[in-house]
Amino acid sequence: MKKTMKKTTIYISGLFLMIVFCNINIESARGDECSALGTSTEREQCKCNQKENAEEAKICLEKISNNLDEKAATYEKILLLKQKQKSLLGTQINSLNTEIVDIKTQIKENSSRIEGLNKKNDELQAEIIRNDFLIQGQRKILANVIRSCQLFLI
Repeated sequence: MKKTMKKTTIYISGLFLMIVFCNINIESARGDECSALGTSTEREQCKCNQKENAEEAKICLEKISNNLDEKAATYEKILLLKQKQKSLLGTQINSLNTEIVDIKTQIKENSSRIEGLNKKNDELQAEIIRNDFLIQGQRKILANVIRSCQLFLI
């Protein structure tokens, strides 16, 4: 009888330990329910819903709602800043495009002015060559006239 009682006691203690461990696993599984959710807001809502006291759950959900309202306001401010930035960048792009058009116009004007100056330079060089040729011809004529005069005078 002692042996059966000992076996029964061991059996009951084992059952008790199994129940305790199963209960612990069930509790930890309930906690993991919320951590398995995607966003932090979903996890917070899950934890609030697990609260036993309705007032605590309500306060918890209000905090989440306030937090979401703050985030929404922050995102709206960010959107406004992005829109302003977009507008400013658009204005800068338009200004740069205007400058590009003006610079291209100036480049065309300067190119035509350079072409005109190059043409004038070529004309002046040709005139210089012609005048140099005339001067050399006139020198020869003058030299011949002086020689003729000297021969006449001698």
